[in-house]
Amino acid sequence: IMNYKTGLTKKDSTAHLHQSFEINICTDGSGIFFANNLKTRFNAGQIFIIPPNTEHKFSHYDNTSRIFISGEFNHSLNFSLIIPILLLLF
Repeated sequence: IMNYKTGLTKKDSTAHLHQSFEINICTDGSGIFFANNLKTRFNAGQIFIIPPNTEHKFSHYDNTSRIFISGEFNHSLNFSLIIPILLLLF
């Protein structure tokens, strides 16, 4: 990963997009994830891998938090290797 940004947030996000992949992990609580005019409920433990140029936003319920990782990933990145590593965070 190059030029990356990480963080923990408890805030809703407004609709936005990135030029790179973004990974979000819900650590506590639940909410609704919106992407490309579709919506789905999310719960603690779920992981979202959002492709570049995908408009999205998160709407949290009370006491919800998530970790996000956004950056320029190597084109040869194998996400099947990343997900087990991310699960170690729990």
